[in-house]
Amino acid sequence: MNPSRILPFLCIGLIWANAALAEEKAGQWYLTPAAIGVWVADGQPREDESGFAVGFGRALTDKVNLELMYTSVDHPGSGGADQDIRELELNFLRVWFRDASWSPYLLLGLGAMNIDSSDPALNFREKSGSIGMGLLIDLGRGGTVSLRPELRLRKFFAPNGSTNDLVAMIGLQVPFGSPHAEPAPPAPSDADGDGVADGADRCPGTPRGRVVRANGCEYDADGDGVVDGADRCPGTPSGAPVDAVGCPLDSDGDGVADYMDNCPGTPAGTRVDNRGCELQEEIHLRGVNFETNSADLTANSSARLDDATATLLKNSDLRVEVAGYTDSSGSAAYNQNLSGRRAQSVLDYLVSHGVDAGMLSARGYGESNSIASNATAAGRAENRRVTLRILGD
Repeated sequence: MNPSRILPFLCIGLIWANAALAEEKAGQWYLTPAAIGVWVADGQPREDESGFAVGFGRALTDKVNLELMYTSVDHPGSGGADQDIRELELNFLRVWFRDASWSPYLLLGLGAMNIDSSDPALNFREKSGSIGMGLLIDLGRGGTVSLRPELRLRKFFAPNGSTNDLVAMIGLQVPFGSPHAEPAPPAPSDADGDGVADGADRCPGTPRGRVVRANGCEYDADGDGVVDGADRCPGTPSGAPVDAVGCPLDSDGDGVADYMDNCPGTPAGTRVDNRGCELQEEIHLRGVNFETNSADLTANSSARLDDATATLLKNSDLRVEVAGYTDSSGSAAYNQNLSGRRAQSVLDYLVSHGVDAGMLSARGYGESNSIASNATAAGRAENRRVTLRILGD
């Protein structure tokens, strides 16, 4: 054999190796440039010789390759004419452990052979067949190129009878193109369509369109035991008993939720204040105070006035008089004027916080209608007051 004839084909293989981008996978094409050596059986009119081979194939599956292999060898004659043999063979390869560093395979091939000789008697075309084995050895270039040593027994049929050759090959197997796309893994089952797979869903059967946590259970922002998607009264205070739709219970039906009702069990139809207690005809606004000799409300009056606002908003169909009173200090005329201005200050506060001005009127009563003795400081403090008088519907 002539080693110099092998080098060009190894160089071609290295060039392809540098251009390769992906390892050979199912569905991917490959090219195999190789050098071959042929050992001829005894008694043949030709001698052992080297040549080259070029294969073009495809990995059909993880276990099967199909390729077309072209070989060319120029045999010197053994005491006679030279024989130039060209063969085209279709090879079937059964590959094991394709993803491993070493992948053995078995080969079965069928082809056609053309022999061209200076002796016309030796020129012919005939069928050929091969069986063999080989290895695909990862060269450590990211799985892009494999070294391919192979040994096969080739049989072809000459006019003077069939003959067997032993063919050794060493080459490079270089993939190119894109392999089959890996099938997408099946989507995990999600029967209720909430985006959480059934295996991780702690609340199966969630209605469509609901927002859920990572465990597949709906949010319950106010912690009342009714999920947000079904909660008609979001923001219920913690601990407040609620009904099936998340709204606070109102057992006596007075419009005041049980958790706020200071007077549970109010008879049906009874007018109540914002705390669920029966509405009195006159509401003394205790805690509402003014600066000395002034109609200006003190800062600590707001809490009581806000409470009164809630009651009036709940009973917006009533007519209510804001009545102002003073003690007996000072002249009657001064006290009359001061009580009227103080009543108006309270009315203005209520209106500014949402109460309909049409349901309110303000009136000052001066020092009349005392409820305690003006002879003592405590009594005078009681007489300086503002009340809400219910005038009717």
